[in-house]
Amino acid sequence: MHAHLRSTIAALALAAAGCSGGSPQSAAFVPAANPAPTMAPPISAAATAAAAPSGRLYLLTGTTTPSTITQYGLPGLAIERTTAGPNRNQPSAFAIDAFTGTAYVANEYAPHHQTGSIDVYPAGATAPARHITSGINFPLHVAVDARGNLYVVNAPSSITVYARGSDVPSQTITKGVAHPIALAFDRQGNLYAANFTSSTVTVYAPNATKPSRTLSIGAQPRALAFDANDDLYVLSDAAIAIFAAGSSTLARRIGSGLAHADAMAFDRNGDLYVADCEACAAVAPGNFVEMYRHGTMALTNAIMLPVGSAPIAMAFDQNDDLLVLNQGSSTAGGSIDLYAPGGNKPQRTASNIQIPLAMIAAP
Repeated sequence: MHAHLRSTIAALALAAAGCSGGSPQSAAFVPAANPAPTMAPPISAAATAAAAPSGRLYLLTGTTTPSTITQYGLPGLAIERTTAGPNRNQPSAFAIDAFTGTAYVANEYAPHHQTGSIDVYPAGATAPARHITSGINFPLHVAVDARGNLYVVNAPSSITVYARGSDVPSQTITKGVAHPIALAFDRQGNLYAANFTSSTVTVYAPNATKPSRTLSIGAQPRALAFDANDDLYVLSDAAIAIFAAGSSTLARRIGSGLAHADAMAFDRNGDLYVADCEACAAVAPGNFVEMYRHGTMALTNAIMLPVGSAPIAMAFDQNDDLLVLNQGSSTAGGSIDLYAPGGNKPQRTASNIQIPLAMIAAP
């Protein structure tokens, strides 16, 4: 991050460094209609009075222990439901079908299928209804398109596609993919695959197995996002490449102050927030979420994260509150920090989360 901006916000941001402790949380679940709260996570001293409900947050945790999906109510970050996955699974990613509420958990290893599986949790389920193993090979990422098709990134370089409700792949994509690390869909339903080893993004029309376009990034991509105009943003460690909707030509590159970016998200105003783990890159003692203003994309604000935090994911709820998932450290669990719109200090914190992997905000 630029030094002059860091100096202007450091004093204020350090007030956000503290977060309260509590007992470790393990949990997990899948969407259900209006579940009753069962337990609450530790809430930071900065917690404010109750606000209007702003959706739910789903958190995936675990490694060699059972995977868990914890359902939190927003904005209070109170745990509403929990469900544990099968024992000894090694989860890597998850996705939720926005229409049916079905959750898909990718496991790089599973006792019943040593090359991995996808656990399928129908809405409201407390255990997987089925396991997808056909076509699965150490799955790393999953995504669901607007039609309910499930896309699974398999090691080392293939994407298998499953129609909603099917356990057998309808398509396998191998052309153009090179260790894809992220998937995304534009408004037309085109699939975008961020290829880590080739530093490209390949674009596939609906139902296609060959790329219609290949975007050269010039750096290894880490995440993909679309703005309100359907322009594509490709995040790499130290920059963001922007492509106009439908274009294969780089329009601009921003983020010259980034050091080790891991995630990005847009708020309702179109401002772009980027999680930058500067301590991970040993260029600064702290980590930040940096905000780039809609239109100009100028770096105009930065949130200094609590000491010891390592941001790995971000999302916005229906109130436009910013949620930051922090990995934690070897001595402290991870956390979820909630920031009010425009705020630089957490309003609520769910702490002592063991081995957080990913999160999804939903209505």
